[in-house]
Amino acid sequence: MSKVATVRFNNSRNLLACQVVGKIVEILCVLDETESKRKARIHRKKKFVKQVAGVNGDVNPSIGEESSIHNLTVSNVFKLLHTLRASKKICSISLCLVTPKSSLASLALSLNNNLLEIHSIESNSSTKTLTIELQGHRSDVRSVTLSSNNTLLMSTSHNAVKFWNPSIGSCLRTIDYGYGLSGLILPRNKYALVGTKGGTIEIIDIGSGTCIDVVEAHGGFVRSIATILDGGGFVTESEDHEVKFWGY
Repeated sequence: MSKVATVRFNNSRNLLACQVVGKIVEILCVLDETESKRKARIHRKKKFVKQVAGVNGDVNPSIGEESSIHNLTVSNVFKLLHTLRASKKICSISLCLVTPKSSLASLALSLNNNLLEIHSIESNSSTKTLTIELQGHRSDVRSVTLSSNNTLLMSTSHNAVKFWNPSIGSCLRTIDYGYGLSGLILPRNKYALVGTKGGTIEIIDIGSGTCIDVVEAHGGFVRSIATILDGGGFVTESEDHEVKFWGY
């Protein structure tokens, strides 16, 4: 097993979920005392036979067995049932307190792309039963901007632009596009501008949710976009050490 990040027992303490760093969760069964001692007895008998046979070839398996029968190891107490692989990196796990009648347990996974998944755990398999998708971005938010009348909010990340109703916090539209670092919603809320990592300005039609044009604006990251006070255009600032004034 690789480096373990989190361990969780179920309510009855007969199942253990081990979150391995990355995308893996290992589900282990906790054996009862009788089964644990039986496994320990078999393991030590095989080990003793191998050791003695290596010395003189004459073996009495019962010799030395009872002296170590109570020294249990991890492999005697836990049995691997299933290895679950998530689609994205796992942030946290939890075994649900209520055990379903049709399975051994239910496991909740929180993924680093804002998804919450529920898996049904069987004796040697698992089934994804539910996915809850949050409305936010799947990566770091790079900019947020309000419209001039405060009725619309735009946020950008490395692969998407989202428009929100700020009064109730609901996502109205998502546009999958370039790496947005800055933004501006134009008057009357019909169009929006997004300054990108590639130095371009994307012109977004908010109503249709499409990018209608891409302007090669700068030779570096477009860090900020601001409107000109007279309403006749806007200003952009970039890592190429230039500030540019634009007209509508």
